[in-house]
Amino acid sequence: MIGSMLEFMKTGHLVSFLAIKLPFIDEDLVWGFHLNLMIQTTITTFGTIGGLSIETTSCVINNTIMLCADIINLDCSELTNQLENGGVSKVKMLTKLRNIFMKYEDLDQYLVDMTDLNYWRMFSAPILIVYSVSISTFCQYALRFPCGYGFAILTYSQLLIMCYMGNNIFDSQYRVVNSLSSLPWYLLPADRQKDIAYMLNRAQNGAVLTIGPLDSTLNYETATNVNENL
Repeated sequence: MIGSMLEFMKTGHLVSFLAIKLPFIDEDLVWGFHLNLMIQTTITTFGTIGGLSIETTSCVINNTIMLCADIINLDCSELTNQLENGGVSKVKMLTKLRNIFMKYEDLDQYLVDMTDLNYWRMFSAPILIVYSVSISTFCQYALRFPCGYGFAILTYSQLLIMCYMGNNIFDSQYRVVNSLSSLPWYLLPADRQKDIAYMLNRAQNGAVLTIGPLDSTLNYETATNVNENL
């Protein structure tokens, strides 16, 4: 919409905010312009609703992962206090440790399921987003397409959101690893010490968001690499 307003201020010519003309309709006519505007408004409305739904779902997934990691960290902190200060029965301490293991197993499985569910989206979206940003910028710069920069900013923000989500997942895994490493494992029975070692190894190699089959993690480093290549 800003591009259309700037175009009108520069040239005095009305341009619909998507700047797309329907075939066989003269947009210079009032009714033709209004028809184009009506159709583009409908398309934009459905596109906005769909985009907001996708981003809302992504936010729910992201917040769920961060919340689960925080709960595990809190349980690890409570278990550390119980082991160091004593005064709690062995059964309660082992139950707390078992709950930590079960919660992390659920978190790890949730990450795996989410990664599998978004496999093709994570593979195709970064490639299409980079292509869209390049084409949109070129169209406005070379072809005077009034909405090019707006489309470029909108699509690039989608990539940043995906990288932000991937980075949060990586940070959540890292915080869980730190919490497990900080446990006074030497105060636990020998068989439980082995469980801690196994859980640490699993957490250090936990699931992360990747670009489909490519061995590239979605995080801030990926966003930086895209910036350098655009």
